[in-house]
Amino acid sequence: MLTHETAELSFCVQSRSCSLLNLVNLVKVEPVGADADDYHVSEDVEPQALDDVARVLQIGDVLPTRNDVTSGIEETVRAHFVKMGYVVPEVKMAVVCRHPDPKHKYLSLTPDVALVDHKIAVEVDPCGQRESPSGFTHRGEEVKDQIRNDLFNEAGWTVIRLRLGATKGMHLGKRDVVVESNGFTAAAQIALLEAVDDAINKRRAKVRLVKKGKSPTPTQRQAHVAHIGSIKECDYTDDGHVFSWYPSLETKGREPMRLAVDGRFLYTCQGFVAEVGLHERPPDQWREYLTDFLQDVDPVQLGPTKRPWG
Repeated sequence: MLTHETAELSFCVQSRSCSLLNLVNLVKVEPVGADADDYHVSEDVEPQALDDVARVLQIGDVLPTRNDVTSGIEETVRAHFVKMGYVVPEVKMAVVCRHPDPKHKYLSLTPDVALVDHKIAVEVDPCGQRESPSGFTHRGEEVKDQIRNDLFNEAGWTVIRLRLGATKGMHLGKRDVVVESNGFTAAAQIALLEAVDDAINKRRAKVRLVKKGKSPTPTQRQAHVAHIGSIKECDYTDDGHVFSWYPSLETKGREPMRLAVDGRFLYTCQGFVAEVGLHERPPDQWREYLTDFLQDVDPVQLGPTKRPWG
């Protein structure tokens, strides 16, 4: 176990841009064990310094992780979310949670995929039989994983576990995806995206079981406008947001679109479309407005019209 050390922490608070805060001499951190995700904030510091940290860190905030360990299957899942239009940080992010040990204040936990805009933690759990002493499986780790779930939930995050190589009944959460195959199959991809979409839209939670060799067709899409997320750390985007538009709920056709200047202007990949004025509306109304605006619009006809300045 390493000794205490002074550290600089950089972190990102929900709804604010990422910023680097120098907390040297304010925070002392130490590893919490060989299996720990990250570091916890120790309370053996000056009282005033601890108060300063408390004003900076809040339960549920995210910060760049000190644990960059990943796996091929995790990277595959992350890449799939990016491909489908979700905003996934380029670096792994940790969530500030309550420390289960009352001697300590915070514990940062690193989900395999953090959908920060929606406060969704996707955990990729290979659950097959351990093939070698050095191999890893989540089979038999249910108590530990449940503790992680509880801490994420307390921090305001929804956990969805992709349980690979598992069987019916091996779920931990109400939105988990249990996959009998060991790989991230096409059917598993569909089920995971549906589970995330249900969580974002606060639909009734249900466990999804993907049987081996089964390739179900996706259920009919629930919304024409999906996955509205902000673009962070890109100066040229002008407070940009990206989203996916599905002209038809019966087909897979998807049109990637972008909002600029905090929702004021709408763009396609080809160029400027219109001034939609979403900067004057609360974000929770954007989906409904965009759905009405794009209703009955032919994607072929939805091209560049004029620049927003004339």
